[in-house]
Amino acid sequence: MIHLKNIKYLTECRVNEVKLFTPFRAEVIDFLNELSKKLMEYKQYPDIITFAFYCRKSNILQLQEEYKSNNLLGRGLAFHIAPSNVPINFAYSWVFGLLAGCSNIIKVSSKYFDQIHIICNKINDILQDNKYYQISNTNVIIQYNNDDEITSYISSISDIRIIWGGDNTIAHIKQFPLKIRGQDIVFADRYSISVLCSDTICNTDIEQIKRLVSNFYNDVYLFDQNGCSSPRVVCWFGDDNTIIKAKEIFWHNLQEVVKIKYNIAPIKVIDKYTNLLSSIIDGNILSTRLYGNEVYASILNNISYEFHNNFGSFYEYHIRDLSEMLNVISEKCQTITYFGINK
Repeated sequence: MIHLKNIKYLTECRVNEVKLFTPFRAEVIDFLNELSKKLMEYKQYPDIITFAFYCRKSNILQLQEEYKSNNLLGRGLAFHIAPSNVPINFAYSWVFGLLAGCSNIIKVSSKYFDQIHIICNKINDILQDNKYYQISNTNVIIQYNNDDEITSYISSISDIRIIWGGDNTIAHIKQFPLKIRGQDIVFADRYSISVLCSDTICNTDIEQIKRLVSNFYNDVYLFDQNGCSSPRVVCWFGDDNTIIKAKEIFWHNLQEVVKIKYNIAPIKVIDKYTNLLSSIIDGNILSTRLYGNEVYASILNNISYEFHNNFGSFYEYHIRDLSEMLNVISEKCQTITYFGINK
């Protein structure tokens, strides 16, 4: 393993050797299942619980069926560079590397997140068992401040590099060459949108509305709206009068859920409000309705693909025909969620 200063090791395992494993080997499936069980106690962290469900043996075996193929091996050493805005992302990236049969170095954000340390501590507990020696000997999770020397060195010994981050971050990291046959897999800037039928919302019973806003909450607030699939723009479909009524129903009910479930720290409120003021100054916002600190709903004046709204701040766009959605869709649009519209 590398011996460079300024690296903090979050796991007791090390990459003492690089091996190419077969995908979905039994050792990995059993390890992930144990990790799942140990993480289930952290009910106060919805993102950890979601990850724990993902790691269940039944889910992994289902994935194995989907990707079943013979005579495959991992690519070798995978260098994962996790983003700083989604605490749990590093864990998913590592799981993908393990299941694919790779040896892995995972760089997590230098920011402090409880979720990172909880998961790494549980990993350390499980890897005390010698039956997981191969995992312990070919994987490590590390943390360091942005240091080009370290990133360059790890890149130079890696067969594959997985980069999660903004376009500028990816462009910077790509300056550092991989091994001759190395390959990059990048997850660059993305945004997602929702399209809601105003007429359907106005004619839907309150229980279904509550289920709708609860699902919407999970898409947005669990990752502070930083998830690639978290909607940043809401397209309201219908006539103006119906849209006005539907918006009050939807945002008011969402606010009630957010009040109960979401801890919006003062720094988040400040950032959220500052971003709103910047958008107003730049001329991107026609009008804004604030539902306390929980929900900001701003009608877009100018269409921009540089959406940086977070913590429950939404841009709204009124449409009378679904084809008008093309105005807010670019190559960076990842996911469209919808309600009240035929798929």
